[in-house]
Amino acid sequence: ARDYFDTLDQTIGVEPEDLYEIASGEVVVAWLANDEDKRRPYSICVIADIRGMKKEADDVAGQIDSDLKAGGATRKDVKRGDEIIRIYQTKPKPGQLKIEQIALTWNEDRLIASDRATAIEALLDVISGDSPTKAFSDRESYTKVLDDSMAMIDAANEATATVCWEWYAEPFAMARILREVFEYDRRDDLNVLDLLQRQGFEVIEALGGVGVVSGKRFDVLHRGTILAPGKLTKAARMLRAKNVKRQAIPDWLTINTGGFYRINWGIEEAFWAAESLVNDALGEDLFRPMIEGIRDDPEGPQIDLAKDFLPNLDDQVILVTDNTQPVTPESDRMLVAIRIKNADVVTEVIRKAMDVEPDASKLEIAELDVWRIEPGEDETDDIDLELAAL
Repeated sequence: ARDYFDTLDQTIGVEPEDLYEIASGEVVVAWLANDEDKRRPYSICVIADIRGMKKEADDVAGQIDSDLKAGGATRKDVKRGDEIIRIYQTKPKPGQLKIEQIALTWNEDRLIASDRATAIEALLDVISGDSPTKAFSDRESYTKVLDDSMAMIDAANEATATVCWEWYAEPFAMARILREVFEYDRRDDLNVLDLLQRQGFEVIEALGGVGVVSGKRFDVLHRGTILAPGKLTKAARMLRAKNVKRQAIPDWLTINTGGFYRINWGIEEAFWAAESLVNDALGEDLFRPMIEGIRDDPEGPQIDLAKDFLPNLDDQVILVTDNTQPVTPESDRMLVAIRIKNADVVTEVIRKAMDVEPDASKLEIAELDVWRIEPGEDETDDIDLELAAL
């Protein structure tokens, strides 16, 4: 957790080790949107249950106070209702234009820390009933996602297990926050979030889940829910999955498999649903012409994707991960398997594609058609280096 927060270059004064020392119950970490501040339209907030740990919390707050002041921060105490908020203005780093803020308040029951005092003030107003804003736990999408996830935990006969973690996010709001956090800037390039909204993906209202540990059947069990109450339109039709009964894991997997994932998905329908997304992204009606070019170009593979390839893909996709031995940072590998309907037709489609691929070679393996694509020595698989060379 400490490493994660370090990557954000964002501080709230309280470290994960501090929370471990003072939290006697739940700890909540939240990203909050703030549309009023255009320079930094987000804040991060931590709330910890510290009942029975008030002395330890006092000690941690005292240490934070000493550390921040030693680093050049100035402190101002502000009263909000019955609470006192400590607000620290940190000393700017060389070349830094904006002054960072750290805010902290605590009582006998809970501690709140944030990188914005106004976030704590808003929370205290909700707690005291002085704000028209409802508590977040009353949000309909939140209760729906978490209740449905917990119902699936109960259905798995894990109702007596300890709820270890819960999570919830509104995807587009969260994506915009993360884009600002990591200072992602594509200048005049395509705005992917706006593109996805135009193509109907905003139907995904929220997602979240519940995780339990030490249950009856599982050491760790997670159940999640994606809330998409509207109709799937445009490119969002790609999200339409297939509901089937659970099947056995294929017997061709070895005991050394690290991870197994299976998706039942209408691949052919999803492919054609992508048409409006591609055309919108490119700004031209190019999707169908590209498909027709693959079929008709005399110097191309002359593959009829619509007739020969897509209709012969079944609705099951399997992803398998493992590691080569000995394990190194480069030892992870991945396999994707798609069930097919007519092996002869798909084999011919792949052969045509490989015939026009300069880096492809066929391996001599009995009973299987295996093709390998291996870039030459003068080529690179590092996309960043390729883009830098342009």
